[in-house]
Amino acid sequence: MGTPNVYFIVINALATSVVLYVVYKSIAADAFKRKLKFNIGSFLGIFIVMGVVYGLLYAATGWGIMILLFLFTCFLLAAFVPIASCEGILSFHGACKRSCGQ
Repeated sequence: MGTPNVYFIVINALATSVVLYVVYKSIAADAFKRKLKFNIGSFLGIFIVMGVVYGLLYAATGWGIMILLFLFTCFLLAAFVPIASCEGILSFHGACKRSCGQ
């Protein structure tokens, strides 16, 4: 789980964001008992949080791993909030509220 180059921050964050978005969306759809549409705001929220995680790994090297050992659950919860609350980075747009049926 290393980040040897700055370019890998974006690549790792994008790949992790895609996987987490699909998993979190299926959890939220099961909780709401309806199918959710794609929400770019929620995806961007997850992407930013994962970018912070991989940026921390790159910037702090050994200490970044130690910090993530204690804070990784907080990062995962922060990535889940945009989908669970039907809001995202672009919550003013209202697209998520329509997709959640509110």
